[in-house]
Amino acid sequence: MKYFTRDWYKEMQLSGFVHFIESIEKCKEIDPDYLQSLKDEVEERKEDLLNYLPETLHSYFYNNTIDSEYPPNELKKLLLEWTADYEKKNDTIRSIILRIF
Repeated sequence: MKYFTRDWYKEMQLSGFVHFIESIEKCKEIDPDYLQSLKDEVEERKEDLLNYLPETLHSYFYNNTIDSEYPPNELKKLLLEWTADYEKKNDTIRSIILRIF
């Protein structure tokens, strides 16, 4: 079971969190306090985010653009690319596991 590691689990958790960052505008309409809770969660997860997300995204965390009310389109694009790459990697791991078992 070398595929299911702590790192894999943390990266999986971040993948779900990144989806929330992408949909700030939608969530803000539902919950007015969403933006503040997102900022708090970004701060809590900052170490893991910097560890697992590519360096091209790090500047957005250092200058707090990641938790702005309207993230730049470039940031959204980079997050979508990372999510797509992560899902491909995860699909590959799943197919390997299915072949083994």
